[in-house]
Amino acid sequence: MRVDNLEGARIWRLEAWVLGVLLAVAASLRLVHLDAGLWFDEIDTLARHVSLPLREIVTTYESQNQHLFYSVAARLVTSTIGESAWTLRMPAVIFGVASIWATWWFGKRVTSRREALLAAALLTFSAQHVWFSQNARGYTSLLFFTLVGSGLFLELLRGSTKSRLALTLGYAIAMALAVYTHLTALAILAAHAAVWAGLRLRRDENRNAPVGRGAASALALAGFLAILLYLPVLPQIVETLSRPGMPLSGTVKWQSPAWFVSEVVGGIARRFPGGVVGSVMGGLVVAGVVGGAVSYTRQSRVAASLFLLPALLTAVVILLLGHNLWPRFFFFSAGFGALMAVRGVSVLSRFLVPRKAVAFATAVVIVLIGISAAALPAVWGPKQRYDEAWRFVERVRGPDDAVVTLLMSDLPYRDHPERFPILTDDVDALDCLGHRYRRVWVIRSFPTRVAAAQPRIWERLQLDYREVAEFPGSVRDGDIVVLRSEDGVPSHGAADGQAPPSCD
Repeated sequence: MRVDNLEGARIWRLEAWVLGVLLAVAASLRLVHLDAGLWFDEIDTLARHVSLPLREIVTTYESQNQHLFYSVAARLVTSTIGESAWTLRMPAVIFGVASIWATWWFGKRVTSRREALLAAALLTFSAQHVWFSQNARGYTSLLFFTLVGSGLFLELLRGSTKSRLALTLGYAIAMALAVYTHLTALAILAAHAAVWAGLRLRRDENRNAPVGRGAASALALAGFLAILLYLPVLPQIVETLSRPGMPLSGTVKWQSPAWFVSEVVGGIARRFPGGVVGSVMGGLVVAGVVGGAVSYTRQSRVAASLFLLPALLTAVVILLLGHNLWPRFFFFSAGFGALMAVRGVSVLSRFLVPRKAVAFATAVVIVLIGISAAALPAVWGPKQRYDEAWRFVERVRGPDDAVVTLLMSDLPYRDHPERFPILTDDVDALDCLGHRYRRVWVIRSFPTRVAAAQPRIWERLQLDYREVAEFPGSVRDGDIVVLRSEDGVPSHGAADGQAPPSCD
C-alpha cells in the first residue's frame, strides 16, 4: 500500500509539473503582440460598452455584441490599469489560460489523465485558441464556465453527498456567469437539464438512488441567478433579439448547416500551414473528433451528451431564430473537441499498432501540436489594420477627394472627428459624391457582408472603382481594402453623366 501511495504521489507530482509548464507556456503565447490592432467587434465593444460607467454597462443591452460579463470584467481592468488594446483583451487572456486548466480538470472526470493532459496541450498550442484568447470578447470565459459547470454537473449526477452544497453553488454560479457572458449558454443549461431528465426517467430499477437530487437544485439555482443578473436589461433583450438580422442576398448561405460545416473544416485547415498538407491535417482533426465522439458515446452516454448536446441545441436555437451560424458561437465546445480529438487518435492507434497504442497516440498528438504551433505567427499580427489603411488614404488622397467608409468599416473611424470621413450607406449617396468630388476613396472590409447587405453598392464598386491597396489581418474575411473611383468615368447611377436627382 505504501509503495502504491508513493507511486501515486510521484505520478501526481509529474502531472502537476507538466500542467504547470503548459499553463506558463499558454500565458506566454497569449501575451505575444497583445497590443496589436483591434478589429471591428473589439472596437464596437470598447466604444459602446466598456467605455461606459459600470452602472451603465450592467443596464445596457442594445445589441447582441454586448457580452455583459466580459464588458464588466474589461471595464474593471481598463479602469484600474488604463485603456489600451492589451488591457481590453486581458480578461480574454486570463480565461483562455484558465480554460486550458479547466479542460484538464474536466477531462480527468471522463478519461485518463494522459488524454486530459494531451487535450490541454492541444489547446495550449492551438492557433484558434490563441486567437480567441487575444480577442476582447467573451468566448474564452464562456469556454471556461462551460467546462467547469459541466464537470461540477457530472459530480452532482454521480450523487455524492460529500460537498453537495458546494457543488450546487459552484455549478449555479458557473452556469449563471456563462449565461451572463452570452445568451447562447442557455442551450448548455437546457442540455444539462435534458441529461438530468433522461437519467430520472431511467431510474425505475432503483428509485432510491440519489442521482439527480443535487443536480435539480443546481439547475434551478443557475436559472434563478441568471435571471437576476439579466433583470436590469430584460426588456432590452426582448427588443434586441426581435430585430431582424442582416438581410442576405441569394448567394450568401450563413444560415446553412452545410456552409457551417465547410467553414469549420476550412477554418481548421487554414490554421495548419502548408496548403494541401494543411487541408489534410484539418480533415484528420475533424475525423479524430468524430471518432472520439463515437468512442465516448460507447463509454458513457452521459459524457457524450455533455459533449454534443449543447452544440446541437445551440444550432437548433440559432436556426429557429433565423440568425447566422457563425462558428464562434460554438467555441465553448473547444475543450470537448480537444478531448474527442485525442480520444479519436487513441482509438485509431489501438487499431493500427495495438501493442504500442499509447506511445503512438501520444506521438501523433505531439506532431499535431507542433504543426499547430507553426501557425501561431499568423494569429499574432493585427486582427484588422484600420489605422494603417487610414494613414495610406491620408497620404495619397487629394484636397478635392472624398472618403467613404462602408458597412463594418465605419465605426473605427466614427469616433475620431479629426479624420472627418464621409459616411454612406446607399448607392445614390455614393453616386452623388462621384459628381461632387474629383475622386472618391472607399475603405471597406468584410466583402461578403457588404455584398449581402448592400448589394447595389457592391455592384457599383465592381463597375466604377479599382482596388489600390490591401491591408490583411488575422480576422477571416476582414482584410481592409482601399478602393478609388476611376478618373474621368461618370457614375453608372446617372444618365449621360448627369447627377442623380437625389443630389439636388
